[in-house]
Amino acid sequence: MPNDIGELKKREKSFDLGSYRPVSVTWHLRHALLTGLKNKENVLPDIDGREETKSDLIRAILSGSYPYLVSEEGTGKTRLARSVARLLPPVPAIKGCPYHDDPKWDRTLLCDRCKEVSDPVATFGFELIPGEKRFSRIQGNEYTNEAKLLGLKDIQAIACGASPTDPKAFIGTGIFRANRGILMIDELPAIRTKVQVLLHPLLEEKKAVLEEYNWERSVDLLMIATGNPVGFSHVNDIPRPLADRLELIYMDLPEEAVEKEIMLKERSLLKGD
Repeated sequence: MPNDIGELKKREKSFDLGSYRPVSVTWHLRHALLTGLKNKENVLPDIDGREETKSDLIRAILSGSYPYLVSEEGTGKTRLARSVARLLPPVPAIKGCPYHDDPKWDRTLLCDRCKEVSDPVATFGFELIPGEKRFSRIQGNEYTNEAKLLGLKDIQAIACGASPTDPKAFIGTGIFRANRGILMIDELPAIRTKVQVLLHPLLEEKKAVLEEYNWERSVDLLMIATGNPVGFSHVNDIPRPLADRLELIYMDLPEEAVEKEIMLKERSLLKGD
C-alpha cells in the first residue's frame, strides 16, 4: 500500500480512472481483513498484544457493526482506530474536495462545490487519497456540539450575499471530513446525550441530516467510538437507539510481558537505536 507522496504521485499518473469503479469503505476493510487473515498476517500490527480485543474488533467490522472500544485512558484506543484506517488502500478523489468525493459518483452524491461544474474531474482533476488520510477524529467533551459533528455556517459566504439557509453557506466538519474513511468519536459518553442523537441517522441510514437546511447527505464511512467505563467523570448516557447499533468491545491493558516489550521498544526509539 503506497503511502509515500512520491509513490502516490506516480500511481496517480498511471491510474486508469476509466476502468475504476467505486467501492465502499466497508468492502475495502472486509477485503483487507479477509485477505490478511487468509495469509495468516497480523492485520493490526500497530497494537502489541490485546489479541482478544483485536479479534473482537475484526469480527465487528466483518459483521457490519460499529465498534465501541471501552477502556481506561492510555490503553491504545486511538492507535487501534488509526490502524484500521491504514487497512484502506489509496482511492481516487476529486482534487481539492474537502469531503473526498469519488470521481465516479452520481451527481446527487457530490458536494455543492463538485456539483456546480458539469465535469468535476476535467475542471479540478483527481488525486489518490491514502488510508492514513481517510481518518477523521472528533474529540468528545461537554463542549462538543452540532458544529463539531456536522458543520457550521460560512460567515464569509453569508457576508458575500449567500442566504444563511443555503447549503452552499455550510462548511462540513467531522462527519463530512470522514467521508470515504474512518470516523473516530473519541470519548463518546463525554458528549451530551442530546448531541449524541445526531449520530443516529449516520449509523441507521449512513446519512448526515441537517434539519436547519431540510437537507441530508449520504456518507460512506465506518464509525469507531471510544469511551471510559461507567463511573468515570463526564460520562453521559448513550441513547438506546444509538447504543443498539454499537458493538461493545472492552480493551484491557496488555499482558505484563507485552507491556515490558513495548517499554523496551519505545526506549529504543527515544535513544535512536
